[in-house]
Amino acid sequence: MACDTIDCDWLGTKENSDNTFASLFSKVVMKMKGRNILLIRLVCCIQIVNALRDTASVFPEWGTLGVEQQDLRECSNDEEENEWWEGLDDHPDNNNNSRKNYTCVDIAIIGAGHAGLVTAIGLSRSTDIASSSSCKIRIYERDPKLRESSSGMLSIWPCGKTFLERIHPDLPNLVSKGGCSYEKGFVSVVHNGSNNNGIETIIREIDMNKAYPDTTLIRWHALRSILANVLNDVLKKRSSSSSSFEDNAEDVDVIEDMLVTDHSLLSYKEMIGMNDDDDDDGGVFLLFENGNIVKAKIVIGADGTFSSVRRTMHPSDKPIYFGQMNWNAVVSTDSLPKDARPYPNGVKRISYEGRGEDTTSGPPRWTAFVNDCGANHTFFQFRVSDTEKAMAISGGRGGLGLSGVKAALLSTVQMNTTVFNVLKELPEELIFERAIIGRLPAMTWLSPGGRVALLGDSAHAMHPTLGMGANQAIGSAASLVESITSAYRKQHYVDDKEKKKNDDDDNSMVWLMRGLENYDDSRRPEMDLILRYANMIGCDQASSSKASKLDPTIHALWNKWIHNTNRNEPPPTDGQDTIRMFDPLSIPENIELVYAKIGVFFDGGEFSKTRTEWSEAIPIPMFIWSGAKGVKLY
Repeated sequence: MACDTIDCDWLGTKENSDNTFASLFSKVVMKMKGRNILLIRLVCCIQIVNALRDTASVFPEWGTLGVEQQDLRECSNDEEENEWWEGLDDHPDNNNNSRKNYTCVDIAIIGAGHAGLVTAIGLSRSTDIASSSSCKIRIYERDPKLRESSSGMLSIWPCGKTFLERIHPDLPNLVSKGGCSYEKGFVSVVHNGSNNNGIETIIREIDMNKAYPDTTLIRWHALRSILANVLNDVLKKRSSSSSSFEDNAEDVDVIEDMLVTDHSLLSYKEMIGMNDDDDDDGGVFLLFENGNIVKAKIVIGADGTFSSVRRTMHPSDKPIYFGQMNWNAVVSTDSLPKDARPYPNGVKRISYEGRGEDTTSGPPRWTAFVNDCGANHTFFQFRVSDTEKAMAISGGRGGLGLSGVKAALLSTVQMNTTVFNVLKELPEELIFERAIIGRLPAMTWLSPGGRVALLGDSAHAMHPTLGMGANQAIGSAASLVESITSAYRKQHYVDDKEKKKNDDDDNSMVWLMRGLENYDDSRRPEMDLILRYANMIGCDQASSSKASKLDPTIHALWNKWIHNTNRNEPPPTDGQDTIRMFDPLSIPENIELVYAKIGVFFDGGEFSKTRTEWSEAIPIPMFIWSGAKGVKLY
């Protein structure tokens, strides 16, 4: 695939040092003019904006509206950087025109995905936290409303069921009813054949009732709907109880009062004792795309792989692209011909490894899944592991219902009857294209001031080949809820006999910060290993070269441990050094992304368009990642 490279060094030259943003951007456009560029992603990239604003750096640090994360105990004199939070007052009803009004909450959860909703349920059910004199919890979700459909499926393993039970005793049973039991697994291969006439052979059949009993296959949005309904019930019960959830229990009688939709986070600013009259000794200001500002005592960033919270917390930390493209769809099983339907309560994996040593011509290497996902629905997934061939299928556009995708996929899989027949019956508007994106382990999940924490995919987005992402996100949420609850009890109770302390400092809610610290200390080391291992296995699948150096028996040990993380068992010692040292970026197919903050982007399941004003100002579709000498435009 042909590509051109625009070297960004010229941006920092003396001749450009006095140019305006508009004139420099025009130069970028002129450099692109006439080139044979395959536009693989509709992204108006903030990195171009930053590069043009800050000509001293080829790859500037991430920022939002010119706001960079500063030393929390110092107030920057840079007027532009202080623009959005400068002059904020501790009194939201202050009518002084020189001040900006904002809303105050105690716990702000960013993102109403599985991890965010599970956390809200757990904290809302905690009698200790709910009875606190002023514990106001709000969830801020970027979408206008919770989706009622999706193109994704989840496997909720026994460990995930245990994590859910720690949050609410009814959740495991509700999840089981919302999906279907995972009873059979089938692994087949499509043999290399001339003229695309490969023959499929089932090489393995797995009795999942023995291997992993009580595993559920469920649609992505069905799980979120269950969590939202449970949260709604919890809030209704809390509002009708004698111990109010907040000062005014009527404010939270339904989920709509806790869930604030259409709020996409741009950035945050952590403050510590900025005002002399700041009784609660600081907080976190949150700036949303719609201009609203919220002040929270603590913030839980559960906003996914492309987390705005993580971007602000770790500006130089970027997602990684594993060199694979995915096409997913969920469709009514009845709409498929009988020979294309999944095994009831089963998962079938079909793999094609290409034409032997000939990797330059012919169809790409691919893996497909045809799964039962409950409620008379079938989940279909098609994953291509040859990077350039994957991009060639549809140009790497990404999104739902892309024109021409179905025809391109059909020509790719014509050697296999099963996959071809499923694809043939799928409406093109249901096929969702996305890249496989993940994260490297973070040094910490906490902000420098200890008031902001990462959760779920924002903390540990992993390659999906293990099917563990949602399970471990729920596990992290359970750990977070228990850490916060434990911190509350340590501050407010003398012992386990429920004797309350006379704590004059109750309003400060110092226990919230202690809870975040305990969560980071207890959960992150375990998740660091799981994330590294999942990425290693994913790279094995994605790469044409062997990424993993582990013996199959050691792999079995690690798989067993990960599926039993609910039992608090120590990780295996065998292979641990190899796993810790594995670097996904050492694999040629993997690329560190220059994160596209604005525009249309991959987010692991949702096709979203945000920052319209920037999209209109810079209407050039592109997908950008870092290169050795500049920025590659494909």
